[in-house]
Amino acid sequence: MKNIVLTGLMGSGKTSVGKVLAQKNTEFEFVDIDEQIEKFQNMKIEKIFKNYGERFFRELEASFIKKYSMKSSKIISTGGGACENIKNIEALQERGVLFYLETTPQTLYERLKNDKTRPKLQNTDVLKTLKDLLKKRENNYNLADFSIKTDNRTVEEIADEIIKKYEQFSG
Repeated sequence: MKNIVLTGLMGSGKTSVGKVLAQKNTEFEFVDIDEQIEKFQNMKIEKIFKNYGERFFRELEASFIKKYSMKSSKIISTGGGACENIKNIEALQERGVLFYLETTPQTLYERLKNDKTRPKLQNTDVLKTLKDLLKKRENNYNLADFSIKTDNRTVEEIADEIIKKYEQFSG
């Protein structure tokens, strides 16, 4: 079965939605790319950025995306910046249905304003950074098969919409 791939900015709900999808679809296994990188490096993403830089992280990210995109029956949660590399998108599209969890910068700001673990939000105007990241990445996010609006919705509502669209797409 084709993978379900979740993309979107940090804070859009990829991990939360992915876990609910896996509970609702037991034949699928949930894989969080950032979590896999943290396990592999035995350190948090924030520390990887600090110690080795973003380029090193992005190379690791691309290798994990390539690895998991070749499998099937996975629910893959990508990091927010994974879509900046078009090769990541192409790899994920080969055996997956991509869902862009579309969230406004204002909603993301409310979710993330006190989060100190996001490297891109350190020592910065969080709302402006989120707007800038969205502007930079939105065209690539829009390459997804489906865009799912997440503002003012529960994780369960979002997961149910993804399941419905996935079934229509692959049915």
